[in-house]
Amino acid sequence: MPIPGFQQLLNSFPQPGDPIGYRDTWREAAVAHGLLPIYSDWECCYALTRDGEPVYSGDTTWAKPLPLTNRRHRFVVLAQAAERYSGLASLRPSRQPGDPSCSTCQGTGKIAAYPNLICECGGLGWFPSGSELGPT
Repeated sequence: MPIPGFQQLLNSFPQPGDPIGYRDTWREAAVAHGLLPIYSDWECCYALTRDGEPVYSGDTTWAKPLPLTNRRHRFVVLAQAAERYSGLASLRPSRQPGDPSCSTCQGTGKIAAYPNLICECGGLGWFPSGSELGPT
């Protein structure tokens, strides 16, 4: 199901006062390919398709986006999408009974010593039971 207002989100780039830049970045390439940039880490860039599906690219060109199949990585991308774009709050994962608290942040969603880093829990303070961080 398409994300309501998806094109409007894409059209919001470049965003005024963007502290990390936009021109000639992975985010500009994602938008050019019709993908909503979410975040990047040391290895991959993550985005959402018009249908709300998480995808990733191992390079910054987005020439061949790949579906994100790892359950834990999908969880983090959806958590970050909901955090970064208020209109995507419905994508925020819901905690279920038995979902453990994150041992990295002790359930706070933040890494105290590194406030600008995204915790492995995606900032929610927990992660889905049985999910692994393994390969993308």
